[in-house]
Amino acid sequence: MAYDTSGAAGTPPPPPQGDPPGTVGALVWGVLGLTVLPLIGSIVAIVMGGGARDRAAAVGQAEPSMARAGRILGWVGLLVVLVPLVLVLVVGLIAGIAFLGQ
Repeated sequence: MAYDTSGAAGTPPPPPQGDPPGTVGALVWGVLGLTVLPLIGSIVAIVMGGGARDRAAAVGQAEPSMARAGRILGWVGLLVVLVPLVLVLVVGLIAGIAFLGQ
């Protein structure tokens, strides 16, 4: 175990270098959310990207670009799934009301 012998007592250690954990995972899940696992992959990408952003902010780093890209892909993937679903439900509801009104 190495001890600080510089005489600077009470100085905090330097912030860790590199990206926090979950950064690459957020990007991978974001891509999976747009391709193979539409709903689940997008939600996981949003959660992992937010966690990586929070861990980076806790140590004074900027938000990692891969975490941001993963979160953006997650939101896009979520919209790609939910917007058509809502449209189908609304059209079905309108068609059902029109059918019952005859």
